[in-house]
Parts: sequence; C-alpha cells; structure tokens
Amino acid sequence: MGGPVRYLIVSLVAVLVVALLRQASSKPAQSSGGVATLRYPFATRVSLTAMAVGLAGVAVLGLLGIVGGAHESRTTVVLCSSALLMVGVVVILELNFVWIEVDEVGLVHRSPWRKCRRIPWAEVQGCSRSDFNGWLSVETSQGRVRVSDLMLGSKEFTELIAAWLAERPGGGPR
Repeated sequence: MGGPVRYLIVSLVAVLVVALLRQASSKPAQSSGGVATLRYPFATRVSLTAMAVGLAGVAVLGLLGIVGGAHESRTTVVLCSSALLMVGVVVILELNFVWIEVDEVGLVHRSPWRKCRRIPWAEVQGCSRSDFNGWLSVETSQGRVRVSDLMLGSKEFTELIAAWLAERPGGGPR
C-alpha cells in the first residue's frame, strides 16, 4: 500500500481517534463531597499516553541510530528525535498530572508546570475561548488556568464560569 492511500488511511484513523476522544470527554466531571474534579478521562489518558510513548520510542531509536536512513544527517536525526521525545514527555505529563477541582469557594489547579494554586472565585477576572487549541482560558489574579475540551466536565465548567462572570458587577466573559 503506497503513498496517498496510506496517508488517507492514517488521516481517517486520526479523525476517528479524535472523535472517540471527544466522545469520551463529553461526560460530566467526577464529583465527591461537593467538589467536582475536571480531569482527562481514563481512555484518553491511556490512548494518548500510549501514542506519546510510541513517539518517545521512535525518538530513542532515532537517537540510537536504529531508525533513519543512511542519507539523513546525524544532526537532523538527533534534532527530530529530541523534538519527538520532548513532545511525548509533555503529553504524558499533561494527561496524567493536570486536574482542576471546583467547589463553592473556587478552584484548585494542579499541574506539573506550576505550583498548586488555590484560586477563590473573587480572583477570576475573565475567560476566553480558543477553538483552535480546544481549551477555555480562565484569567485570574494568579495567572491563566487552561481547561482542555478533552477534560471530563469541561462543558459544564465553561457554562459555570460564563454564568459566574455574567452575575458579578461589570461582569461578563471577555
């Protein structure tokens, strides 16, 4: 199976995977004791972590010189492999270690990229939507909190933030 047919099949599989991941994330957030936890669904974490490990594996093989033709320069292989390895690590960290807890007091944002932040509702200043990136960006006095569309409860959270901002004096989402 050659060129265009292979790319068509890979593209169709990618579209199917994205559709299935969006379907898996359309469920509400997990709730316990008045706290809703926005997190990537188990199916999303497993499937995308497996893909990221695959990327990292190809990167390591490239760095070891096992993958890549003789015509490719060593510098190109090292740069491409290093980029793939970094992408794989970032995806694994994002999927497995980012979550947001929401209660009547505010948000708790946990992430490997920043320290854990407790953000009271009064510190929420606005929000904006990035359809290209697939996330809601919530502006707070402590910085941005990004909520991915792939997280459980992201739709309800978006509605909650919009309603809260609309109710406050001079409010309304930005």
